[in-house]
Amino acid sequence: TLIAGGRYDDISGVGTHVGPRVSAMLAPTTKLKFRGSWGSGFRAPSFTDMYIDYNNVFIGYRVEGNADLMPEKSVGTSFGIEYFWNYLILTNVTVYQNRFQDLILDYVKGPGVLSYKNVDSATFSNIEFQSKLYLLNNLSSTISYNYTKVSQASDTDAMLNISPHQGALKLNWSFAKYFRLSLRDNLYGDRNVRVFDRRTGRYLDDQLTVKRAYHLFDATLN
Repeated sequence: TLIAGGRYDDISGVGTHVGPRVSAMLAPTTKLKFRGSWGSGFRAPSFTDMYIDYNNVFIGYRVEGNADLMPEKSVGTSFGIEYFWNYLILTNVTVYQNRFQDLILDYVKGPGVLSYKNVDSATFSNIEFQSKLYLLNNLSSTISYNYTKVSQASDTDAMLNISPHQGALKLNWSFAKYFRLSLRDNLYGDRNVRVFDRRTGRYLDDQLTVKRAYHLFDATLN
């Protein structure tokens, strides 16, 4: 199966952009599939990114927009393998790479002042593993892991907020005909961050500390 498409954007004050996309899937058997894709991405800065003017006097920080932001552009490729073990365990492994220009990120503009800026270039390389188990007709579980490596970044400090290792555990259960329970636990690995000096309201350029791994648990009942 081959799918080709594209998107055209024309935004006043920002400009135009054409983004082509193509993807393909090869299925030698009903259980085995190979997938590949290539495409161009585009994101214009939002109204908030450009014009927000928010002052939290109780906590003591301010968020200012940046009206000079450039649109964010990217080119991405991916390749994946999927296999359905006895139609009970669906496993897939995907590797992908995204190359960004003018990536839009938040940063500390000054003491107690946050804003947004463009990062000239950055390359994200990822590998993702996911396995979904169909335990019963009304019960399924998913486990996933993602490793991210950032390279060729023109602003390495802006990349410190990204956790290289991320994982997730998810459980979906439908019961009593009308109810659905979803449990999800997201895990984020250790990462290095700048030390923040509360006295001056600035991050210390020469000091890094480790933000320890943590998890975020969500439970939803519909």
